[in-house]
Amino acid sequence: MTRRSTAVLAMATVMLAPAAAHADGFFLYEASPRAMSEGGAVVALGEEPATVLYNPAGMTRLRGFQAQLNVYTYFATNSYTSPDGKRTSADMGIFPIPAEFVTYQPIDKVTVGAGGYSIYGLSLVWPDRWDGYHLVKKASLRSYQAQPSVAVGPFAGLSFGAGIDIIYGSVELSRGLGLGSGAWGTTTIGGSTMGYGANFGILYEPLEALRIGLTYRTGPTMSLDPGKATFDVPPDFDQQLKGQDVRVSLNLPGIAILGARVDVSKNLQLEGDACLLQWHTYKELRFEFDDPALNSTEAKHWKDAWEFRIGGQYTMDRLALRAGFVYDQTPIPDETLDPTLPDNDRLIPSIGAGYQFSTAFRADLGYHLVYLMPREVDASVNKFPGKYNALVNTVVVGATIKL
Repeated sequence: MTRRSTAVLAMATVMLAPAAAHADGFFLYEASPRAMSEGGAVVALGEEPATVLYNPAGMTRLRGFQAQLNVYTYFATNSYTSPDGKRTSADMGIFPIPAEFVTYQPIDKVTVGAGGYSIYGLSLVWPDRWDGYHLVKKASLRSYQAQPSVAVGPFAGLSFGAGIDIIYGSVELSRGLGLGSGAWGTTTIGGSTMGYGANFGILYEPLEALRIGLTYRTGPTMSLDPGKATFDVPPDFDQQLKGQDVRVSLNLPGIAILGARVDVSKNLQLEGDACLLQWHTYKELRFEFDDPALNSTEAKHWKDAWEFRIGGQYTMDRLALRAGFVYDQTPIPDETLDPTLPDNDRLIPSIGAGYQFSTAFRADLGYHLVYLMPREVDASVNKFPGKYNALVNTVVVGATIKL
């Protein structure tokens, strides 16, 4: 029984490692309808308050006071097919998430800003007693992030920005416990944590029609200290499965993004970005329990992953039409793939539009489809072989004011 409870705590700790990209399943990069509809290729944009998130150096291009409120909603479906062809679907998840950004330029060449948003999140619920019930029943991660930022410039076309990431996260994971002779129980682990990081950005405009953006976001250290495990089991097992604390820390990967935006004409902008997620640091997880006999180490062996993004906007008077595409690699090897985070490379097309009602008010709408390429693992490399499929539909609406 102690080995079962150790595995549960280990999986919950993975939930506290919110992967920093679509490829890793947890990172929500859709905090702006314009950014999402252009495939997230906005590191060199600098035309809306959400640049606080995407590249703080872009704030130097925003005059006066500007504020932006967005709401993005996910509709997620996941399924698993066993080697004998039995298909199991997780409950559809629907998740509305707000995001707010403000910027202010008090004096020439100095701009301050702040953002409040949730970029780490997951909710996945599988049926009772499904084939992977012993691995996961419910996996849930909630977070909220605040980011104060400052930018200076431009100086000979160069602007610089930086911000602080302050992240609050909570996690809950439940799974079934096979107790023998057909008896089952459940265990749930929950906890909360704070993480801190920093982000830096550069925006260079060598020509009026060309902008180059570069950002780096450090990986915050997330610690479950402590998490609580509880057990719901028949009375005969009460003494064997008692709740206890677990502690674990890990450093999340750094994220580097480089991109260029070109004004092809007066009405057409195009951008391409490349994003590197430094997941090679995620080699293992180490766990410390109240009972030292349960201390353990779990191998992960994740690898660096790339995202390639393209997008653009075409304007017609007050109307702007947008489209984009993302190719997103997974960092998870076959050996450590499981239904807590069923992941693979992703293809993500997107579209959207914006309307400038006046010089002071704009409304935006964006949509993208995340197509998880089918992934099958076999028993020679994975203890839970099978095939995974997933789709995520995301809709984002937002409004921006300028004063």
